[in-house]
Amino acid sequence: MPPLEPTDPRRLGVYHLTERLGEGGQGVVYLGRTDGGPQVAVKLFHAQPPDDPDDMFGREMEAAKQVARFCTAQVLDSGTIGSRRYIVSEYIDGPPLSRVVAEDGPRRGSALDRLAIATATALVALHDAGVVHRDFKPQNVLLGADGPRVIDFGISRALTGAQTMVSRAVGTPAYMAPEQLQPGELGPAADVFAWASTMVFAATGRPPFGNESIPIVFNRIAHEPPRLGTVEEPLRSLLTACFAKDPASRPSAHEILDRLVRPTGSTPRPPALAPPDATTTPHGPPPGKRRRPLIAAGAAAAIATAAIVLVVARLASGDSPDKTASVVTPSPSATAAAPRPSESTPRRTATPTRSTRSQAPSPSATPSPSQKPKPKLIRTVLGPGHFSAYCVKLGWEWVEYRETPTPGAYCVKNKGATMRLTQPQLDAGCRWRFTDPRARHYFKGKSNYCYTTKPAQTS
Repeated sequence: MPPLEPTDPRRLGVYHLTERLGEGGQGVVYLGRTDGGPQVAVKLFHAQPPDDPDDMFGREMEAAKQVARFCTAQVLDSGTIGSRRYIVSEYIDGPPLSRVVAEDGPRRGSALDRLAIATATALVALHDAGVVHRDFKPQNVLLGADGPRVIDFGISRALTGAQTMVSRAVGTPAYMAPEQLQPGELGPAADVFAWASTMVFAATGRPPFGNESIPIVFNRIAHEPPRLGTVEEPLRSLLTACFAKDPASRPSAHEILDRLVRPTGSTPRPPALAPPDATTTPHGPPPGKRRRPLIAAGAAAAIATAAIVLVVARLASGDSPDKTASVVTPSPSATAAAPRPSESTPRRTATPTRSTRSQAPSPSATPSPSQKPKPKLIRTVLGPGHFSAYCVKLGWEWVEYRETPTPGAYCVKNKGATMRLTQPQLDAGCRWRFTDPRARHYFKGKSNYCYTTKPAQTS
């Protein structure tokens, strides 16, 4: 990293500046730290702030501090030196996505999947905190040692205020949404469009509307479909939805994350072990076995018809009614005990003087159609739980596995508050993520995983 230049400040507030991390259109980023504290990134803006009677900068920075810190570089502090603003954020030791793609080529396979999920999770955290990024692009995604992190959120609105569209467009036009080409307030849908553009760049090495002159790019954004190149399904369909020209037609960040972690048509991997609660069975027979009661009813009708024909035949041959008294029409409850056609069955009962009613099989020995044997259930793994998104849904910020005070998964807040997830809550999280009423949670090491139970296939 380059050293400080003679004109660079050596201190901003309580932060000692030691090196330059980079310089862009908005300002210079320095590596800093407090006395005995961790390293931080300090961004000092070039331009003087516009008239800000409502302290928009301060309000935006306060909102940014509330963003969950997973998948983002947490905003820690902000201030002013003379007429210039600065913000302090968590230091992420990693290159931007733009440089990685330029040097190593487009992302593929699981690397692209992880990037999409991590950055979509960051959007969920931003939008849940009421923050719109407004400048989502490959330069603002850092690939740290612990995964992708989104930076510089909320800065555009804090600095520009009521700036015109033209001045706001300069810098990253290739990642702007159509509504940014018109004056007016921007909503979360603009971030969704920019996120999709960033993912196309990551997958192909080019932005979806090109990187030619600004008028050409703006015309493509407003009127032409995106160029998705070799992006494969199911990500391709999701990105296409995010590129809708109408902001109201785009999916939300929550919907994007849901489709990424639960793609349509995915086939869960069958496990070898039975679930701990394999005795739990669903209500009613499984769909594949609904025809069995109809088959049993048909068999009962056939047996009843045969019995009547047998009685009539005996009467015609001269047998007395006493000898036919033991031949009765079997009830549906007795059909399960009826012999198969291959078995030999005597035409007369062994003891005609006894009442057949006394020889009827007991309910415990012969199940009725309403008491069918419970199907055997097998365990089917659904996949990783990704419980940070569930913790966000519960009003927390991320999930961690902790050994103390009790080993388990904890929802955590930035200020240090924690909530240990009970087993019912973990199961509910799996049901929420996979939309499966029988989904359950289990730990794979210290990671959260989900499984479900399904009836075993019978031949």
